[in-house]
Amino acid sequence: MSYDVYERARQEAVEEADPLELVVMLYEGALTSVRSARSHLAAGRIRERSRDITKATEIVLELSRSLAVQADADLAMQLKHLYAYVLDQLREGNFRQQDKPLAEAQKVLEVLADAWRQCRRTLLPAFLPETPAAGYFASRSA
Repeated sequence: MSYDVYERARQEAVEEADPLELVVMLYEGALTSVRSARSHLAAGRIRERSRDITKATEIVLELSRSLAVQADADLAMQLKHLYAYVLDQLREGNFRQQDKPLAEAQKVLEVLADAWRQCRRTLLPAFLPETPAAGYFASRSA
């Protein structure tokens, strides 16, 4: 029963999120999965490690597929290369059962997630109209 409550709350958060918040949520999901995979690797839990690496991989693939090339082709290409690097590190960590590539993937994802959080804090308020709701959204982005 509590899982249903959690799932409903998570679904509501996704439905209410602005586009930048959704990107941050994807990064957080990928980071949670990589951290969990590293923990499972250290404990020798192969199936769980593989499951979490697969989940992180799927999230990074979704981030890569959702790049808006028409908005900024150079930035999109740089992100595509970073995502490819992260995917290579995830595969390497899973295949070789080594922490170092997973730690590297985590580090890159943390830097990217921090950049998107910063974008959300600085860019979102600039695009909001001057309404009472703008204060609400600006406070959520802090």
